[in-house]
Amino acid sequence: MDAEAVARVLAAAPVFSALTDGERNEIAAHLRARRFSRDEVVFHRDDAGGQLYVILSGAVKVSIPDEEGHEVVVAVEREGAVFGELALFDDAPRSATVTALDETQVVTLAREDFLRVLERSPRCSRGR
Repeated sequence: MDAEAVARVLAAAPVFSALTDGERNEIAAHLRARRFSRDEVVFHRDDAGGQLYVILSGAVKVSIPDEEGHEVVVAVEREGAVFGELALFDDAPRSATVTALDETQVVTLAREDFLRVLERSPRCSRGR
């Protein structure tokens, strides 16, 4: 995992924009790398949340079922995108299913690690 690339992605992501460079580095120290194969489900709708994902390479589709149970793709996220960020702020289950469209490498951040940084830096939750 290229630490500089991850730091640039974190700096550009709105959820991390109020953090200082030092705080982003602290967050980066808690990131865990994961790989998903093409068509592998990252998480299912209604799964427990608890992690945010940052795409380092590859792409994912975000989908929900329609009234008849057919898949409706609501977004495609690519390199540099952040998804699952609502899990950092609430304990609600996932609102959509996310599936890798091709070989995809991500880093994940656990809610508890994010909250530890916020507790030490309350301005993060208020913005600048």
